[in-house]
Amino acid sequence: MTDHRKPVPEIVLLTSCLSGLLLWTANPAQAAHFASLHAPAVAAEGEADADAPAEKPKKKQYAEEAVKHYNRGVEFHQNGSLNQAIQEYKAAIVADGRLAEAYSNLGAVYLAQKSYDKAAEAFNKALALKPDKPTTLNGLGNALYARGKAAEAKDKWAKAVEIDPTFASAYYNMGNALESEKDEKAALAEYMKAIEANPKVSMPDAYYRIGGILHKTKHLAQSHVFLKKSLELAPNSDFVRDAQKMLKEQETEFTREAATKEVEMTVLPPTKESGTTTKKTGDSAVAAVEKKSTADKSAADKGATDSGAQRPRFPMFRRKAKEEKKVEMFVQPPGSADDLKPSPSEGGSTDNNSQTSNDAWK
Repeated sequence: MTDHRKPVPEIVLLTSCLSGLLLWTANPAQAAHFASLHAPAVAAEGEADADAPAEKPKKKQYAEEAVKHYNRGVEFHQNGSLNQAIQEYKAAIVADGRLAEAYSNLGAVYLAQKSYDKAAEAFNKALALKPDKPTTLNGLGNALYARGKAAEAKDKWAKAVEIDPTFASAYYNMGNALESEKDEKAALAEYMKAIEANPKVSMPDAYYRIGGILHKTKHLAQSHVFLKKSLELAPNSDFVRDAQKMLKEQETEFTREAATKEVEMTVLPPTKESGTTTKKTGDSAVAAVEKKSTADKSAADKGATDSGAQRPRFPMFRRKAKEEKKVEMFVQPPGSADDLKPSPSEGGSTDNNSQTSNDAWK
């Protein structure tokens, strides 16, 4: 016997349809309302499926007018026309207030003009839009340090290298601050990090600062290497004259030490047989370096006659070595020639203490 009973869901559906049909004949408006309550849910055309992942909203591009003003500002900035750059960056901000790079570059211009309060304000506005931008953090650190807020500045530089460990300028600025605080050992470490952080970025100022510290602490040979490298990387930098002065002092000291060694080698102790001094042809050089007065010679001759023994004609004079301040760190510059090609600075900043990208807005 065949079971003609319908499944319960189908019976409910048929009952609903029949009820709707009866209502339509009696009252069409009430039937439409009933149908809307019992009709199956159908996705609207163009609406995403509930199970499909929702698409991320596309990031709105910067206003075209803002980008034009920003790029003009970069050109003026790179050419050193700072006032024109300020006007263009401000016009870019008016056209699109989301352009964080315009605020950041505006801060860099104010830094170059030593308007540190304005610079800090611009950098803070840039960070409000993009909090994790190393370039902006580095610039704000510079502005804070110039205003005497060293601890806050160090915090910004530390955060910049935490976000981007290859950001060499922040290491350099940290080293500069430590050197001014007389913590030369810590400063040397930060300068070395600046040199090693990014092989594509040459850091002639870091080489110069290391050379200066080593020169002051009497590590002349090591200092000579770093100072020569700094001049090789930046022959027209502001520090050239001071670096050349230190190199000249070192070369003079190297020559003096070489002459002293030559003097010591030309004087031999008395022989056992005759008690006299054996001289070499270098005695004339010894006489020129260690010349004695007439009174000293007379006293020496008289003493030799009284004792009946001949004294050495050119006694040795050894200088007492100066106690050197130890720097427990051996540093050696990289030998790669790639360091000779500096990378372009972001945002057109002319400040040596910043790394930026002219097309940061993209």
